[in-house]
Amino acid sequence: MDNNSGELLRKYSDLFVECSDTEVQNLYRLLSLFFAKCDGLLSSAEVQKLKGDLGSIPFDPYRTPVENKDSILVRLKFLKKYGISNPQEIIRVLTWGLFTTDEFDPSDRKYLVEFIENSDRPYNWFARKLNVSTASVIEAYNRLKQRIQFRFVSAINFPLFKLKHLLVFFKPTDEFESSMLIKPFTMSINRDTFGEWMWASFLVPDQGRSLEEFYGSLRRLAKGPFGDYGYYEVRSIGRSCNLSMFDGQRWIHGEDILGIGPLKMAERNKGALPRLNEFLYSEDSIKFDRVDFLISCLKYGDARLKTSEIKRILSQYGYSLSLVTLSKRLTSLRRARVFLPYYSFSGLGLNVASTFAVECDNELVETLYYAFPQFPECIASRTDKGVVFMLRTTAEASPAISYLVQSGLRDKASRLIVANRFENIGSKVPTGLYQHWNHQKHYWEFERGTFDLTKDLRR
Repeated sequence: MDNNSGELLRKYSDLFVECSDTEVQNLYRLLSLFFAKCDGLLSSAEVQKLKGDLGSIPFDPYRTPVENKDSILVRLKFLKKYGISNPQEIIRVLTWGLFTTDEFDPSDRKYLVEFIENSDRPYNWFARKLNVSTASVIEAYNRLKQRIQFRFVSAINFPLFKLKHLLVFFKPTDEFESSMLIKPFTMSINRDTFGEWMWASFLVPDQGRSLEEFYGSLRRLAKGPFGDYGYYEVRSIGRSCNLSMFDGQRWIHGEDILGIGPLKMAERNKGALPRLNEFLYSEDSIKFDRVDFLISCLKYGDARLKTSEIKRILSQYGYSLSLVTLSKRLTSLRRARVFLPYYSFSGLGLNVASTFAVECDNELVETLYYAFPQFPECIASRTDKGVVFMLRTTAEASPAISYLVQSGLRDKASRLIVANRFENIGSKVPTGLYQHWNHQKHYWEFERGTFDLTKDLRR
């Protein structure tokens, strides 16, 4: 580390959680350069010169816009407040979603539309549809992958694996500790950067003792670490992206939608509007083994993962399968509706996300499912109490959309939780759970107390 970087690291050292890990120290160095750029202590050219090798850190102080400073400071405060010192957690919290995106090429819009609307189709199908070569389709996918982090991913039908997908919203008090969230069965941790709410998603075995431990710990947390909370069981997931509003360069919000509001429009024209596609979770489980669960987790992160690559990864877990056997397994899992291909992307001007947890009747949920496709992008989960959804939109339209949604729901919902500035501070694929599955007994085997969120809290 040169003298300039060392001096800057010392200047901003009070912001960082103590950690001697080499990668974390490199990240702290890069963040110090970024803060120096934001504070006018270094020019962008100087940051470019000083940043050196990024190594495995997915953060570039030169390319990251200064608008991300507040988001990074919020994450740093979160790490210090809750004493998170694990190197992997520090890196995940500080870098998740902070990658920059290159300028979108308007000519790629036609590919993006097809990829989103037909995420389950092979590349040669897109080639025939667009009258181009398969090579051109793959090249377009690679461009979108680089520029907006576009990915083909999969939704997993977790109940088929005897797991409940649960969401917990809560207002942390001074008694809250991060150890209650950082668990093997935690899928994501999120917060409202300008509000009071945090929320997390979990996978809990659909088994009496595990559920009793989890729900019992929520009741205990309500007496201290949670100032207020709500929990929901996910029954389906869905996603929509209204690219008719995107001309290849910017999002155009029609005055009629913002003026009337998507909810009122859906109430008046439900039969004539498109409905958000919904992937319904199953009510029963299937017979499966650890290999089936591992394959599904791999597809969860990358729906286009090649069979040969799945074979290679499984061998690292000690499972040797032929390509023929593996192909048969994949076919069986698809027939059982274990996973559904869809997509994800970042950037593209949708830089504000608002999250709503709505407790309401089925009639309102159905109306919302006709309203969702009118927004630039929506991710929705039907729950046992209503629906939880996230709207991604532009910074310009976000205040108006959030106001219209809240005003439209306030008198119709029995409870409404709103987080206007969603930020993910940690997510992971639940691969590690596989070793706890007992195929012979068709039972998840965990030590007593595993799903008690209060187990490791300081007494």
